[in-house]
Amino acid sequence: MSNIGEYHHGEDAPDKKSRTMVAIVIALAIAGFGVYVYESGMWNPQPHQPVEDSQLPAH
Repeated sequence: MSNIGEYHHGEDAPDKKSRTMVAIVIALAIAGFGVYVYESGMWNPQPHQPVEDSQLPAH
């Protein structure tokens, strides 16, 4: 019989250091996106001022 149970399909589970680095990179990406959203004013957009017809540019 063959020893199928001894065959490994890949490397063992990633070590703690590589998992920590991946978590840090993901956290930085999420934080960067949060800063972008905050700075762009997506959560608190400024109200639009109504414009009268006399203030519109002529065509």
